[in-house]
Amino acid sequence: MDSIFSFGGVQRVTAVVAKQLATDHSVSIVTFDKPADCDTSLYGLGEANINYRFFAYPEPGWLKLMVCKAFSLAYRKLLPQTRLLSDIYSKTSFPKERRNALATFLAEGHTTAS
Repeated sequence: MDSIFSFGGVQRVTAVVAKQLATDHSVSIVTFDKPADCDTSLYGLGEANINYRFFAYPEPGWLKLMVCKAFSLAYRKLLPQTRLLSDIYSKTSFPKERRNALATFLAEGHTTAS
């Protein structure tokens, strides 16, 4: 999830479910938070044995980033939303480098105990 260590409804629900699951299972939460932002006092996360995995996407090249943003804007504002253009939009919204980096990270399975 984007952030577990901030205020919000999704964060609260995730914390409640994770704490309950952690009573009988091994639970890991993958977050885009920075390790320095780890605050397990929020929502009582420190009361459960939950592992936190911190992930950051690699930065795309400047040119690729601009092309992706330009296509995204054009798709949402100007282009017809056909199947082909929707497929291209999905690939520019979540480029291959990011998909591969996340898949590799999840496959590694390393955790940092809370």
